[in-house]
Amino acid sequence: MAATTTISGAVSGLDTASLINQLVAVQQSQQTLLQTQQSAVQKRADAYAALSSSLNALSGQAAELAKTAQWAGASAASSSTGVTATATGLKSASLTFDVTAIATAHTLVSGSALTSVSAQAASGPLTLTRSNGSTASIDVGSGSLSDVVAGINNSNTGLVAAAVQTGPGAYRLQVASTATGSTSSFTLDGLDGFSSTEILTQGADATLHLGGTSAAAYDVTSSTNTFGSLVSGLSFTVSRPETNVTVSSTVDGSAVADKVNTLVNAANSILSGITASSAYNSSTKTAGPFTGVSTVRLLDSSAPVFAAQLVR
Repeated sequence: MAATTTISGAVSGLDTASLINQLVAVQQSQQTLLQTQQSAVQKRADAYAALSSSLNALSGQAAELAKTAQWAGASAASSSTGVTATATGLKSASLTFDVTAIATAHTLVSGSALTSVSAQAASGPLTLTRSNGSTASIDVGSGSLSDVVAGINNSNTGLVAAAVQTGPGAYRLQVASTATGSTSSFTLDGLDGFSSTEILTQGADATLHLGGTSAAAYDVTSSTNTFGSLVSGLSFTVSRPETNVTVSSTVDGSAVADKVNTLVNAANSILSGITASSAYNSSTKTAGPFTGVSTVRLLDSSAPVFAAQLVR
């Protein structure tokens, strides 16, 4: 058998095992250093991304605050639960009045009743005559009460109809205008299945009385229960007759103050985050992701200028 020749540390005089261990240790140290550097770079990248997102949000808030038309708002108030008020502009206003009438829709009802909705209510088309004298023809199909109701509701004439059961085997026709006010009055001809048609409610305007018993007192009317242009910057809606109602609108600048406060809080939060991310921890001997970054330090040093601009 041929002899195998090897050279060991003992023969060569070299401590090969120690050399190999040292080489491995150096390699591991380099890998650890690279991993540490990679982790630091990743932390800085994450910190930059978070800072960028916060600055974008701050920029959006600042852009909204720059819209001076939105700085002032107005609030409205009413002394009565029967009157709702809304501010419609940036003006202060106040008005006191009596509600002497509310707006109503003109409504007709048949003077007699039919035994069923299949009973004949009309022998032909109906003729609608409006308060301004204009007319319209309404097709009612077979003329049965149910067809008359359907014909009126489908006529697009501003009327709504219903067959009202007032008792066993007793149905009356009720027709109302979909609008309110004195101009909502109308007549309806052709309902020959009934003895007559009668006014259930007369179309009327809402009326306000201003000035009490003063010789200069006056009335204001509206075809609806809403008065939207009586006072600039204020709209209100009445719902019942009552006296001594006061509505008002007040310009309110608190909206912009709230926005400025929100903006300052957001800016302070960003600056606090920059300070924390730029600090050096002497205990752990670790630096924050922004330590030594000049561009971030510039943001921090610009904060007093930003604050001064906000309070101007």
